[in-house]
Amino acid sequence: MGLKDYLDAVLWQEMQDELSKLIKHPVYTIDTDGNRVFVSGNLPRLCLLLDRDSSCIANIKQHVEIISDEVKAFYCHAGLLNLASPIVFNNRRFGTVIVPALLSNPDQLRSFSSEEFTDAVQSISPVSQEDLNAYTGLLKFFVRVMPVLCSQKFKYSKKVAELSFMLDFANATGNCIELHKLLDSVVDFFVHKFNLSNCSLFALNHKARYLTNDCTHHVYELVENVAFEHLKANRSTLLTSNLGEDLLFRNIDGISSFPKHFISLPFVHDRELIGFVCMFAESDLRPVLEISSVVCEKFIQSLLNVTRFSQVEKSAITDGLTGLYNRAYFMQAVKNELVRAEQESKPTSLIIFDIDDFKLFNDSHGHPEGDIVLKEIGSIASHSFDAVDTVCRYGGEEFVVIMPNCSSSTAVDKAEKFRKQVELGGLLTVSVGLITSLNSCVSHEDFIKEADKAMYKAKRSGKNRVVSFVMVDKSLGVIDIEEAGRIGTVKKD
Repeated sequence: MGLKDYLDAVLWQEMQDELSKLIKHPVYTIDTDGNRVFVSGNLPRLCLLLDRDSSCIANIKQHVEIISDEVKAFYCHAGLLNLASPIVFNNRRFGTVIVPALLSNPDQLRSFSSEEFTDAVQSISPVSQEDLNAYTGLLKFFVRVMPVLCSQKFKYSKKVAELSFMLDFANATGNCIELHKLLDSVVDFFVHKFNLSNCSLFALNHKARYLTNDCTHHVYELVENVAFEHLKANRSTLLTSNLGEDLLFRNIDGISSFPKHFISLPFVHDRELIGFVCMFAESDLRPVLEISSVVCEKFIQSLLNVTRFSQVEKSAITDGLTGLYNRAYFMQAVKNELVRAEQESKPTSLIIFDIDDFKLFNDSHGHPEGDIVLKEIGSIASHSFDAVDTVCRYGGEEFVVIMPNCSSSTAVDKAEKFRKQVELGGLLTVSVGLITSLNSCVSHEDFIKEADKAMYKAKRSGKNRVVSFVMVDKSLGVIDIEEAGRIGTVKKD
């Protein structure tokens, strides 16, 4: 990490420019490698000529490496005086500030055979001892004050940039309340913010990848698997600047054509690895490592929030005893299904079933045993119907089943199969009411009412049976299938 990684470069340059103007002489800063990183004012022509073979800066670097005082004066190999002061902050040296090419003692000047160099020497104006003392005092003040100021501004600027970045992240992901949408949004955010070639993210058994090219899909999976094994074992960031040559990845077929730069960061919560992200890029990813880690911490919080929201949402629509959907969910689901089916002119069937003699069982065996019966019959129902069907606990010992695009005959077969399975279970029996609307042109209130009527008829008819009604159209009334088959009557509202 260099000087610009700890100090605010803009402020340093501005204040060094002011120092240069004040003393009417050039000033420059070199880092610990001897590179000029900040230059203020115009360097004398002699310095520029000597810079052609790097001899000047190399000579100066040799002198400043041994400086330990606040300000040291030394002669360069051309015989010009230089004032140098080390930049030390938090007991660490970051570089040196130099006021170069001061002509204080003409006798020290080296003679040059080249006319060009001789002319360049003559263009340098001498400096008085009084000026040298003033320069020394100003340079001492500069290196004492500026590292502190520039470090503080760097921290504040970095914090502002980080907050701005996190605000962008919040805007990109703040409305995501579903896990898969959150993962897609984060992947998209990383790709565009960091100019990535690709990005994949894994969390809580879900995954998202920006590019899903079939030709390279298996290679990405191999890289991700290797990264996962490393993160699982070490819980630490995996970073490489040459993916194809890295010991972990170089044996993967096809890796040589992949982007060189790669980072994988773990998502750790309560010491558990709950996911990770992989980033692929053509450019160096080290500059974004720190902010990526901060974003990942924020993502973990977002992930936990979405998970909690999902749990709350699920609990709001789930019956706590049976684990089935509850009445509130059912009411919305049956409305939505009827609207959809009516638009497509498809049939919809609805079952309401009631556990026979459940109150008597509760009174005889107690409520805990009754709860077991409710859970068992709820489980039988959830396994008896198709995946597209929706089983809900309606209330008490009543349950409902929405069967989309289901004809009357198919619905009766399903209902009978379920009834027999409950009977074979030996717990209790169920009375099943069934209504099928052939074109789904019915209000959800009437739909439920007719299914309820069918269920009560099953109760009155001896229980443990299925009674089925059919609604051809809401204007034509309801057909009782059993009665219609026997005497051909039509039941009117």
